[in-house]
Amino acid sequence: SLCQTCLITAACITPGTALSGSLDQITEAVKSGTPYIDARYRYEYVDDTTNRIAKASTLRTRIGYKTTEVHGLSGQIELENISVVGEDNYNDGGTTASNSGFAAVADPEVTELNQAFLKFTGIPDTQIKAGRHTLNLGNQRFIGSVGWRQNDQNHDGITITNNSVEDLTLFYGYSYNINRIFGSDDAQGDWGTKLHMADATYKGLDFATLRAYSYWLNVEEPSSTGNDLRSNGTQTFGGHINAKQALDDTYTLHLDGEYASQSDHGESTRNYDADYYRIEAGISGQGIVVKVGHEVLGSDNGTDGFRTPLATLHKYNGWADIFLATPANGLKDTYVKAAYTFNGISEYVDGTKIMVHYHDFSQDSGSLDFGTEWDADISKKIDENYSVGLRFAHYDSAGEVTGQGANDVQKIIFSLGAKF
Repeated sequence: SLCQTCLITAACITPGTALSGSLDQITEAVKSGTPYIDARYRYEYVDDTTNRIAKASTLRTRIGYKTTEVHGLSGQIELENISVVGEDNYNDGGTTASNSGFAAVADPEVTELNQAFLKFTGIPDTQIKAGRHTLNLGNQRFIGSVGWRQNDQNHDGITITNNSVEDLTLFYGYSYNINRIFGSDDAQGDWGTKLHMADATYKGLDFATLRAYSYWLNVEEPSSTGNDLRSNGTQTFGGHINAKQALDDTYTLHLDGEYASQSDHGESTRNYDADYYRIEAGISGQGIVVKVGHEVLGSDNGTDGFRTPLATLHKYNGWADIFLATPANGLKDTYVKAAYTFNGISEYVDGTKIMVHYHDFSQDSGSLDFGTEWDADISKKIDENYSVGLRFAHYDSAGEVTGQGANDVQKIIFSLGAKF
């Protein structure tokens, strides 16, 4: 269990230190800790042209506490509640979703333990974390917390990070359960897993960061539902390079490339191989960022597409969230992204960020177009405690496919956040 994992790890990594130390030290670590509150209100409007228009008004509240260290050992606990505070005319997106006649907004009402872990830094250049915790690896293309949604995706397990070699970060993690965004009451809210994660990042080059990774995901079929989730079992090996070069005193050139290969793994009922790649070029300066890219989630002859079920999916392939699951024929996404951050105007305007994205989607295996999408976002961090944002997404189907990607979708999302 989660508690057993924390206690066993604490006993193993702190023999003769924290566990045998004075009660006064432990008491002081707890008393001198830091409480925090993280709240976010959201109103989301979704028109997917086939279901009733969704209107979701929700408030997410997190209350947490971080202790100070005793002999390198510290802890954190965080409770989370998501409540409807206005309109609840929406399908919350899970297997046991309410209001199934409405468009989907994957923000269910839940109250749960969001994080509870112990962290140990008593070994030089090493951090060990055990328990339930948020996990974002690299660019979150494969492992992420889905921070855009009201409920996080978190991991139960253990992670080890080592920085003994200069400029090199080595990471290993094992998760036996994934707490997904649908909440623990949903049939797909928890995935029993055997997930091994290995990651190496090198930052010793002046012009680029290099990263190599491998993930072995085995998903067990949940006993509470007839849905077979074993098909998500995958083994993935990949590499990522992120480079930049100053063009002059004002502008910087950015180049980004990533490749991964994937096949079925563990108890998966699938038998496939697929590739992934992304290439991106951009320029930044004077508060402006412009990027052009092409991303391909490949397909095995139209039978199975490249899978990324544990990614922060909203970050990729459009904010309308049409392609959270890769189509069997795969997905090609050619995109242009532009952003501008205001500066030097006034305290009320400075820091405001505007983003505009354009996507053109088509099949990888096949010749059909899915459609195009325009996205826009304006956000501002008001001060250290408050932030506000407005996001818009419009997906326009090409009318060439049936099922996924066949319908127009429009979304408008307003968010107001506060952290203390």
